[in-house]
Amino acid sequence: MLGAYILNPVCTLFFLAGCLLEAVYCLLLRVSPLRTIINGIVKTLGTIAAVYAVDPNPSLVYVAALFFTLFLWEIGGQNIPNDCTDIKEDTRIKAQTVPVRLGIDLASYTILVTLIGAFFLSLILFSLSQAEFSFLYYIAVASFSLFLLIIPALKFYKSNNPDHAMLLFNKASNFPAVLFFLVLFKLIF
Repeated sequence: MLGAYILNPVCTLFFLAGCLLEAVYCLLLRVSPLRTIINGIVKTLGTIAAVYAVDPNPSLVYVAALFFTLFLWEIGGQNIPNDCTDIKEDTRIKAQTVPVRLGIDLASYTILVTLIGAFFLSLILFSLSQAEFSFLYYIAVASFSLFLLIIPALKFYKSNNPDHAMLLFNKASNFPAVLFFLVLFKLIF
């Protein structure tokens, strides 16, 4: 908490909110699949805190675009696909995940919709950046997003095969790093 406070007192609030929400997330294991939403918020708070650590007065539109890009990626590319691979175990322990409670069909549809949202928001995010990206960067963002998010999500949506959910999870895990390296490349060159 001291480190967060030194960076920016607002970061302390994000840290505390993340801790509180993580506890709620764990308590909801056998209660509601809506805990997925809490997970998306928790995983995104660190990135938002990082923005405030660098810029004490960031554009709220940019922060919102960043938040929702990562929020949708976390839900559709990480949380629900992981739950889809653990259906048997989660059913056994009575965990209330999206695929256990709402079924694999709705889970795969939710994944597809959230990742399509993350795809479009990532392009908007780049357009809101203080750096000016050329058209080639937008082509790169769209291409990587298609390869890492949309194509694997479509494959899982069509098959509902838990193995395809794990492939999606693995590919989608690279999405934030790819966006980071594109920005880094822009800043260096």
